[in-house]
Amino acid sequence: MAEFPIATKHVSQFDVCGVATDIVCTKYAGNRVFVVVSQCGNIGGTVILATHDRSERRQAEPDVSEGGKDEPANANIKTLLGSRNDPLVHVYGTHLLGVVSQATGRGVGTELLLTLALKGGANDADADFEESGRVLKGIADAVAGLLV
Repeated sequence: MAEFPIATKHVSQFDVCGVATDIVCTKYAGNRVFVVVSQCGNIGGTVILATHDRSERRQAEPDVSEGGKDEPANANIKTLLGSRNDPLVHVYGTHLLGVVSQATGRGVGTELLLTLALKGGANDADADFEESGRVLKGIADAVAGLLV
């Protein structure tokens, strides 16, 4: 009989820049991680991110310039729910994909399903860059701590 595909589930509430933030992290099906970050009590915008080795792209497109073997992986981002052109969601997602890849030790091939519902920060057009950076760092630290 096959094992249930969800390896772990962590649910915690953190204080991120003075705002109560619920974070749920679930590892499932080998290289996939589902992360919910909410300060509003709902799931918010949803994106799926996946890492892939740049050498795969070089093989498919031979005209791409050659890089070193230690070249970092690329991230593919697809918006499933919410605004498709929100640059902060893409920044948060890409950074959290790196955190998840490192925390799980999976690296290339990691897939992250991420939902974000933030007060101010990524959802506020007038949010300042420094505040967004502090929120991102707080969320990234919390996610890394849950996945260890």
